[in-house]
Amino acid sequence: MNKSDTEKGNKVVKKEPAQKKTTQKRPMGNRSRVALLLVSLVAVIGGLIVAGVGTKTKKVKQESNVFTYQVNTTSSYQVVLKNNSIYDTPTLEEGRVYSDALTDHIAVQLKSELVGDQAATLHVDYDINAELDGFFNNDPTKKVYSKVQNLKHVSTEPTQDGRATVEESVDVSPDLFASFVTEAEKELGSTTSKSMSLVLSGKYYIDVNGQQQTKDFTYTLPMPIRGANKLYTVDKPDAAADSGSITNSTLVKERPNQKLTPVGVVLLVIGLGMGVSVLVLTKAPDEREAIGLAQKEVVRKQRSHLVNVRELPDFSGRMLVQINDIEDMISLSEEMGSPILCALDENDVPKDGKFLILSDTTAYFLKN
Repeated sequence: MNKSDTEKGNKVVKKEPAQKKTTQKRPMGNRSRVALLLVSLVAVIGGLIVAGVGTKTKKVKQESNVFTYQVNTTSSYQVVLKNNSIYDTPTLEEGRVYSDALTDHIAVQLKSELVGDQAATLHVDYDINAELDGFFNNDPTKKVYSKVQNLKHVSTEPTQDGRATVEESVDVSPDLFASFVTEAEKELGSTTSKSMSLVLSGKYYIDVNGQQQTKDFTYTLPMPIRGANKLYTVDKPDAAADSGSITNSTLVKERPNQKLTPVGVVLLVIGLGMGVSVLVLTKAPDEREAIGLAQKEVVRKQRSHLVNVRELPDFSGRMLVQINDIEDMISLSEEMGSPILCALDENDVPKDGKFLILSDTTAYFLKN
């Protein structure tokens, strides 16, 4: 077999170079493109922010209780009587009605206590005062004079067990301020309404491993004044309760909210996908495409007034009247009771940009 036979038996097939597939960009109105690009930009920025929040740790202040405590202050009393033939006991207990004439003095027991939840160094400074107020016409807000007499001042030694206690017994006579009241009213030239109280007030000092705090406390017990009322009662208040704590502040890292990360990623992907799609798959329309888009928008808005036909009918022999805009066409269609005809292509754009209304003698048309 010679060379020529070999060449005849083997056909040489020449491959043509593959043609690159190109994606045809779809025309889109400038406003629509800008709006979609803005939406994609917002989605990208929002995704970055949300994803950043979901991955970022932050330091927050965390407080823990070092020492927690309760403060309770209360009192009890007995009315000590003068010799009399009415009562067979030398004292009367709380909650009774008492005679001013038979009262010798009031025996008061005051107690305040701070109790903590652990060991701490505590001490307390306190005063016991008798306080007198003179006021006008039984109105405590219209004060005429005041007088304070200190009965006791105490500063305790520190304790280490997280507990501090105040316990005091005080005898208060209804005549305690008698001479002062006599002189005051003599100088004033008038009598006044009066009230007297026994006041326990002070301050607890707390030290827990170098962290210090103070806690104030006050308790007021009304006392009778000689001659103010022939019979009287003592309106003892409820126990005064308070609480507090010493806290330690530390900065701790707060774990990020990991649920936000996928949300941010999804927003980011959606935003990027939308932006790329608009830039790659769409383009700003040329003059012809812009006209087509405008016509398509007209069809979309006025679809209920249009009849889509395969081909516009022949209107030769009729008088032609060109209409300026679609709104006039719609008004004319409603007035005549005739539909607006158009032949839409595959893109829902009227062929040749024509809209048509036919009457027996006239063809009204709009051409964009």
